[in-house]
Amino acid sequence: MNEQKSGTIFILGAATLWGLQGILSKYIYQSDISPLDLAVYKVGISFLVLLVGLVIFKPQHLKVQKKHLFFLILYGLTGVGLFNISLLTAVYYSTVSTAVTLMYTAPAFVSILSALFLGEAFTKTKLFALMSTLLGCYLVVGGYKIDWASLNLPGVIAGLSAGFTYALYSVIGKKNVQKLHHWTVIFYGLGFGTLLLLIIARPTAIGHYSSLTWLNIIILSLGTTLLAFLFYVRGLTLLEASKASIISSLEPVIAVISAAIFLNEAISLSKFFGFLLVMLAVFLLTKPAKIHDTKNEHQKTETQGLR
Repeated sequence: MNEQKSGTIFILGAATLWGLQGILSKYIYQSDISPLDLAVYKVGISFLVLLVGLVIFKPQHLKVQKKHLFFLILYGLTGVGLFNISLLTAVYYSTVSTAVTLMYTAPAFVSILSALFLGEAFTKTKLFALMSTLLGCYLVVGGYKIDWASLNLPGVIAGLSAGFTYALYSVIGKKNVQKLHHWTVIFYGLGFGTLLLLIIARPTAIGHYSSLTWLNIIILSLGTTLLAFLFYVRGLTLLEASKASIISSLEPVIAVISAAIFLNEAISLSKFFGFLLVMLAVFLLTKPAKIHDTKNEHQKTETQGLR
């Protein structure tokens, strides 16, 4: 099998694992677990497994200079801790398709934040993409309905918060992430994220869940976090960043289709059209310039955080 095919399989595998996170979370919620507790277990288990793995195989990636700690703490608190709380809460209170669509407002948030704080130009393409995102979200959450009292406000707010906190990774990591190895960023991000979640959630029902529930939690933790990221990084060593970005954008498509198949989530015409508008904005805002140094993983992974 040539590198192009192998790289495509790895990136597609990562997108599939990320896309299945929503339906797996829905199944876990049937065990009467809260989004906060699930976030603690998901991030915490990933952190512990990665800690053991790095200590045994790559201890050099545990070292970090003091000047990078502020970025790593900020990323862990927002891009990992608050992001996971937001996304899992959105899935809990709304449908998987709604939650993942709202999470994909992240590129629009990146454009706005980058223009405000990084001095990047806010082009006509970015403006069009922003309007497309707003209209798409309006249709997805059912904003056109007359009865606004029936709007699932907690789910909508959590979904938009997931998009915003995920966007912060690209903004605050613009300069810092290229100076650090990706496993160093992920490790400390998970560590500080776990610390925040433990402070907020304080889970007390560790022995309350069945063996099947714990198995699903472990699969959610390792599959949609560490394994998916490992697949993505491996795929990037075999593919151009532009191709990898396009393939990984299948994540929300996989999430919506799998939710319709396994959870019987209805997809109305207006909701489907709204989803397409958001995906159009994602495509316009995430078209990367070609990177000629295909061995430079730090550059190519700078826009990818943890799901």
